[in-house]
Amino acid sequence: MAGIVREEPVRKKASVPAQRARRAWSPHGKMRPRSGTWHGDEETPDTVKNARKLTDSLATEVRFDPGLIQDVIDMVLTETLAHETYAASRMGVTSKRVSDVLKTRIRGLCGDRFKLVCIVVITEGGTEESALHVTSQCVWDHETDDFASGSFSNDALHAVATVFAIHC
Repeated sequence: MAGIVREEPVRKKASVPAQRARRAWSPHGKMRPRSGTWHGDEETPDTVKNARKLTDSLATEVRFDPGLIQDVIDMVLTETLAHETYAASRMGVTSKRVSDVLKTRIRGLCGDRFKLVCIVVITEGGTEESALHVTSQCVWDHETDDFASGSFSNDALHAVATVFAIHC
């Protein structure tokens, strides 16, 4: 009977709950306790405290210095916008360029431990009657997160830039 091919029966894959139940069941008829930790290590209050201390010590390595960042914002706004005239068609590109330069320079100062959110508003200047009110809010941790803001004005335009640094 060399020519007979034996076919294996097709097995249906068990549902996910059935797979979980089978894995959790021991051969001795008792449920084994499930563990959410790696290799059965148990979390204790001490290990959680130590993990928080390590995270907190990493958090304090690099600080966001609002005074220094405000100087950077003022310098970038002055360098970029000193000779600009206001043209509504160009200001979207200009504000994006200012935002990119700010994020690049500030990232060099505060490292990768912060998520940076940069908001740049440029309006037409030149009239004394024009006014601009800019308000922004952010939910954060007051111990690690911060912000800095700067402004620039010439005869043609007014600009305000705000950078939020949220610790990651």
